[in-house]
Amino acid sequence: MKIALSSFVAAMAFLSQASMTQAQSCQSSMEQNMQKMVAMALQCGESASLMRSLVSGGADSSGMEGSCNGGSDVTGQLQAFEACSRVYVCAVMAYSYGIQHLDEFGGDCTAAANAGLSKFPVQ
Repeated sequence: MKIALSSFVAAMAFLSQASMTQAQSCQSSMEQNMQKMVAMALQCGESASLMRSLVSGGADSSGMEGSCNGGSDVTGQLQAFEACSRVYVCAVMAYSYGIQHLDEFGGDCTAAANAGLSKFPVQ
């Protein structure tokens, strides 16, 4: 069973705010959506301390990009929770990256969102 639907939902939620033009409203929207992804990751059994670290930018996400690539075939309940968690953790990392680099893109929300999804693809 593929985790395509949850991947699609996470990616669409991430991109839904991409058309905003003002950096402040973009950042606010990205932060709100990131909190939704955190809540979903916690429901999938992810560690609250990891989520706090990712949101605050305290976690070193370098090297984690590879874990966001590709869907996974799920054959059991534990794998389903791990796949669920992975999708939402990748979405949180993508949001966090976009927020942290928003100024580098001149407040262009679409460019920041695309950069985050490019670095941490939600699949």
